[in-house]
Amino acid sequence: MWHSWLSESELRQFMRQHPFTPDSLETLSRYLTAVSGAVEDAE
Repeated sequence: MWHSWLSESELRQFMRQHPFTPDSLETLSRYLTAVSGAVEDAE
């Protein structure tokens, strides 16, 4: 969940419909990849 009010898929959908920068979806994707890697490293 993204701050408990959007799932990751809902957030991606929102970012596709309402891009606030030209690379906002790419930036989100990189962030989510980094976060998931950090979680895997912590396990």
